[in-house]
Amino acid sequence: MAYRLPPLKSLRLVEAAGRNASFKKAAAELGLTPSAVSHGIQALEDWLGAALFARDGNVLTLTEAGRTYLPQIRDALERIARASDGVPGRRPSGRLSVSAAPFFGVRWLA
Repeated sequence: MAYRLPPLKSLRLVEAAGRNASFKKAAAELGLTPSAVSHGIQALEDWLGAALFARDGNVLTLTEAGRTYLPQIRDALERIARASDGVPGRRPSGRLSVSAAPFFGVRWLA
């Protein structure tokens, strides 16, 4: 079965922006720029053919479509996170591994 899915990255953007009522706060949370959040959400709105947020200067509010869509997106993302956490044998990644050529590593660390 082929799924017709929206841009999945945009779903995280909508959830964070809707929860924070701010593109700026969503951007800080996700490690992006407010412009990247705005453009990602605009791409999703274009894909859906419906505005999810009303933008009025610095005030961001959910539209009726956004108020309907946001809880469903939040639930779907939470379910994906729970399913991923529950994969048997999954090892949580809590560290960063970096590999480098010995010469470069020694020079860089020095």
